[in-house]
Amino acid sequence: MKTRKFFYLFAAIILAGFIGYATAASNISSPGRPFRYGILGKLAELGLTEGQKTQIHAILRETQPGFQPLVKQYVQERRALHAAVHATPANEAAIRAQASRVGQLEADFAVKRAHLGEQVRTVLTPDQITKLRELAAEIDSRVDGMIERISDNIAGP
Repeated sequence: MKTRKFFYLFAAIILAGFIGYATAASNISSPGRPFRYGILGKLAELGLTEGQKTQIHAILRETQPGFQPLVKQYVQERRALHAAVHATPANEAAIRAQASRVGQLEADFAVKRAHLGEQVRTVLTPDQITKLRELAAEIDSRVDGMIERISDNIAGP
């Protein structure tokens, strides 16, 4: 039971990250709030020039149409997986098939993120790339700590 709670919580965190990225990509041109989600928020700490900001905005606008349908499909497939997990009686084959579809979408999303990161890094200086890697490691550390705390809370005293 506790493992199931952890799984759903972890899945919710991942989904929130995907949705946060999609929201960030769609709101990137909002006045007064550029780069405010996740690693995009950390880009503001890199000391970007106006030219770099303009180039990154252009890259994000260009890639956004490729992310939006993937995020929508991911949400649909996650909901279908949730329904399969909660179906009575449990159908292992259906759950595995649906989990495989979700996994494939996560792989597709990871590839798109990798290509996006590659494009953004072409705009940055070597020092900014080093700082970006440090910021990404900091975010990973925070997420790891959060997952550990959640796991400890689920496990109880």
